[in-house]
Amino acid sequence: MTSPASYFSFRVLATALAFLMASCLVGYLFVSFFFRDYLLGFASLAHFLLFLFSIILAALLQFFLFEGLSLLSFWVENTYGIRFTMRVIMEVVGGAIIPLSFFPQILEKIFMLLPFPFLIYIPMKIYLGKIPLEQVGLELFKEGGWIVVLAMLNLILWKRGIRQYVAMGD
Repeated sequence: MTSPASYFSFRVLATALAFLMASCLVGYLFVSFFFRDYLLGFASLAHFLLFLFSIILAALLQFFLFEGLSLLSFWVENTYGIRFTMRVIMEVVGGAIIPLSFFPQILEKIFMLLPFPFLIYIPMKIYLGKIPLEQVGLELFKEGGWIVVLAMLNLILWKRGIRQYVAMGD
């Protein structure tokens, strides 16, 4: 048996990224054209390039989050509810619905310890220049740390799950 980092996993990731980029590009072009007078530009070219890199890391982080939840299918018959609940939590705690700075300070500090702000909140702060360039590297390093931790956790889940997996049939 191959590991979760198999051809299929990367094919799914690449397909999802291509679809996301294509669908978002059309939407962004539409919004950019019709609402160009109301859009905020990026703070600097360096911030924009780091924003793009943080989006790539965010896609990897989200992939490993949901792959880990999907690997629970070795023990749970249906993981849809778990993944749906995680998506709702991710959008609230990640700053997609309400910016994290609107929460009480203690909650904001707790949320910032989790991987979810790296999916939406931190990339937008980088884009807008709210994080100085000197600190962006530290934030990207933390995001990379979460990616490594989740990748290792997924590998552990895969190895334990595949040990008990039984297939029957022709």
